[in-house]
Amino acid sequence: MTGHILSLNLSLPPLDDTVDIDSYLMPLALPTWESLNLRGEDKFNEAGLLYVENLQWLSGLSLLKHLDLSLVDLSRASNWLQLVNTRLPSLKELHLSNYHLQLGRPLLNVNLSTLTVLDLSYNFFTNQLNLGWVSKLNSLVVLNLAGSDFHGPIPNFLRNMTSLRHLDLSYNNFKSSIPEWLYRFSSLQVLSLSANELQGDISSAIFNISTLNELDLSWNDLEGKLPRAVGNLCNLRSIVLSSVRLNQDISHIFEILSGKLANLEKVEIYNILLEGVVSEKHFANHTKLRYFEGSDNSLVLRANPYWLNATIGTRVLSLANNLLSREIPDCWIKWQSLQVLRLDGNRFTGKIPSSMGTLSELQSPHLHNKLHGEIPSSLKNCRELVAINLGKNELDDG
Repeated sequence: MTGHILSLNLSLPPLDDTVDIDSYLMPLALPTWESLNLRGEDKFNEAGLLYVENLQWLSGLSLLKHLDLSLVDLSRASNWLQLVNTRLPSLKELHLSNYHLQLGRPLLNVNLSTLTVLDLSYNFFTNQLNLGWVSKLNSLVVLNLAGSDFHGPIPNFLRNMTSLRHLDLSYNNFKSSIPEWLYRFSSLQVLSLSANELQGDISSAIFNISTLNELDLSWNDLEGKLPRAVGNLCNLRSIVLSSVRLNQDISHIFEILSGKLANLEKVEIYNILLEGVVSEKHFANHTKLRYFEGSDNSLVLRANPYWLNATIGTRVLSLANNLLSREIPDCWIKWQSLQVLRLDGNRFTGKIPSSMGTLSELQSPHLHNKLHGEIPSSLKNCRELVAINLGKNELDDG
């Protein structure tokens, strides 16, 4: 033990006025620090209470490996990039998300040879050309540029960053097709392109990235059919396709997803507006499924009521606003991990199953349909309940 402080994680007290972090931190700064987390909280961010005048004090922290100034107002610190580039030679992670970051002049000589994680999300950059230096970060494996207010095609400076494992470009305004060069990122494990108004067909080439663990293409203007190549992504844990215009039967989509995707934990097909029949065979291989969102479609369920017993580890099940009918299956005794249940907006009749009262983790059931009878007294055993929606039923008080 050397007695040196290597890491500092400051939890700032409640604030009633603006605080200059420079004056707050400079008396504490030690050259031995390897990690510094000054991340602000959302309530401070909304009021603009945390800010930095300049980052000159970083010059004395040459051993720093991890720096997080997310949710701190850096609009006054126009030289942040030059200081980080020249004064922090050991930096591995840099998090500067969500507050008025100014890019300034393009960086010509990049010294950040050890940087592996860069998060610049939600800064609404005015000139994406000034981010070209990012492509020279040869050790980078995680890049988050979500909410950067990019317009036009996906930035070309990214095309040679094929060693990336995590790329988040969500919540921009590309309004273009997905470029062919992106399909050559053979090391990608996480790819998020959601909410970008991307256009064109969903290319089967994207599913040739065999390393993908998480894929999010939701809330775009993509269309066509889900390629069968999806079924070859044996490592895929999460696929999000909500509000994508897929012109194929919903049962065909389930058939594709039930291929070799035994590791799937999360599936979102919300608001695709497709029709079709779902049966137990579509879920037979998904014993690891934890989150299923299939609301706002036109699904019809034709299955033995007890097929649901297979997915006993699921925490979120959402099948709201479909065409599900008959009685709600009384099979919930094996769903002990379930926290959110949405069956509202369907055509269920009959009674609320008494086995729902065994769901000790249940926080939010939404059941408004055409149910009748008494509210099961067993629901009082659901100790974690936060909200319950039983509207539009014909239930008795019991």
